[in-house]
Amino acid sequence: MEKFFEVKKHTYPKVQKGSANSYEDLVDKLIKNQFENKITIGEIHNTIKSYIDEENLFFLRNYNTASKDNYHNLRRGFKIYFEKENLNIAFCDNTFVMLFNAMKLFDLSYSMENLKNLFNQNKLICAFITTKEERELSFYKNAGAIITNSKFNANGWQLSHLHTVNFCNFSEIIVNSDRNDWSNDHNTRIDLNTEFDDESIKKIKAHFVRLIHPLNSFLIPKNKLIKYFGKRLGEEQELLQHVENYISKEFPKIYDEFKDMAMIKEVNNPNIISNNIQINWKNKK
Repeated sequence: MEKFFEVKKHTYPKVQKGSANSYEDLVDKLIKNQFENKITIGEIHNTIKSYIDEENLFFLRNYNTASKDNYHNLRRGFKIYFEKENLNIAFCDNTFVMLFNAMKLFDLSYSMENLKNLFNQNKLICAFITTKEERELSFYKNAGAIITNSKFNANGWQLSHLHTVNFCNFSEIIVNSDRNDWSNDHNTRIDLNTEFDDESIKKIKAHFVRLIHPLNSFLIPKNKLIKYFGKRLGEEQELLQHVENYISKEFPKIYDEFKDMAMIKEVNNPNIISNNIQINWKNKK
C-alpha cells in the first residue's frame, strides 16, 4: 500500500490550448506520452496478471449511478462476500481508476503485495462524491484515503477506456439487494448461497482488468473544454482505433496478454484511414 502514497508527490499538468487536424494527430499530441513508461507498464501488467490468478477480491463499476430519490440503491464502496465461491466483490465508479492511472503516468510500479494491502484496508476512494446513504454502510471510505495531488479532474482531464468495461450486464450476474444487508459489524454483505459458473467468474475478472490495466485507460480534455463536430471524444471509434493501433505496436506481447485476460475479441483495424477533422481544446480556468 505504501507504494501508492508516492502519487501524492506528483501533479499532472493542466490542459493547455491546442488543436489537432485528425484523430491520429490528437493521439500524437496528447496520448502517446501517457504510455512512455514502458518498464513500469510491463511490471504493473505482470502484477495484475498474478493478482487475478491468486486473489479473490475484485472491483466492478456497477450500481454507481442513481437519481436522488434512489440513492439507497447506490453501492459504491460496498463489499459482498460470496461464501460458496470464497469471492469478494466491491463496487466503484471511474474515480477508483484514477489512482491506478496516476501510477502509470508517474512511473510508479506496484507489486501484488502493494495491491493486496491497498484493498485489505478500508480507506480507498471508490466514488467521486459519496452520498450519505453510501457513507453509512460502505466498507471502503473516502475519508483518510490516498488522494493524489495530480488533480486530473480539476486540471481539465477526464479518463477514457480503450475497451469498455460495460461488455456485459453485471446486474444479472450480481443482483443488488436491500441496503440493510450491509448493516453489520463488518459493513459487508455475506452471501451464503450464490454460486457462479466459470464464465461469470471470467467476466468478473475481465471487468476488473479492464478497469485498472495501464493499457486500457488514457486521459483526454473534458468534453466542455473541447470543440469538435461530435459529442463525446473519448468514445469516438476512430480515435479508439488509433490508440489501439499505437498500443498494439508498442506493447505487442503485453497487449495480447491483456486482451486474453480482459476477454477482448474486437478486431483491430490497422489500416484505418485518418479523416481530416478539426479538434480544439482549451482550459477555461
